[in-house]
Amino acid sequence: MRKYAVSVILAVLLLGGCSAMSKLNVVGSVVKQLPEINKWKAYVVDAVRAGSTQKKSTSEDLEYVSQRMNSEYLESFYEFASAFGKEKASDEKMLVGKNVSYHYNGVVSIYDANNKALGYCVNYDMVDLRGGSQVKGKGEADLKGQFIYVDREQKISFLTSALVKDFKPLCGDDFASSFPKGKGD
Repeated sequence: MRKYAVSVILAVLLLGGCSAMSKLNVVGSVVKQLPEINKWKAYVVDAVRAGSTQKKSTSEDLEYVSQRMNSEYLESFYEFASAFGKEKASDEKMLVGKNVSYHYNGVVSIYDANNKALGYCVNYDMVDLRGGSQVKGKGEADLKGQFIYVDREQKISFLTSALVKDFKPLCGDDFASSFPKGKGD
């Protein structure tokens, strides 16, 4: 974890065009995220050690994931972004939420050793409903083939989207290989 934090801090310090104070604010924001990063990494290790298994998702699973994504995803994103000083007005959040849909490329259900559902590994595209086209991110990159983990007992954490490689032991090789080269391996 220390290696991860040092890498992120060095990358931030090397950013061009940012003031020293701005760089320090970003570093501080990253450091604040480390406990949650550690929590999710430990979650994966514990679930795998306890004998978790992957199963093909049912239509009920997909409906559950869709409901959770529609009700929690954007709020999770804005909560994450606010740690870096990126705030959205409440009315803008509502407008974006009404114009975004998710297309699920693959969902794997994760069960514990007692066959209790733990959560879902989700590969999704974000679709802009205003024109039916893909939502464009910074740099005009399509938001296709995104990852997030939807836990049955915890609210959605946008931070899990950055941990796709850490979730590979839990989600399985087949699921990880469904992502563009380099993202899931």
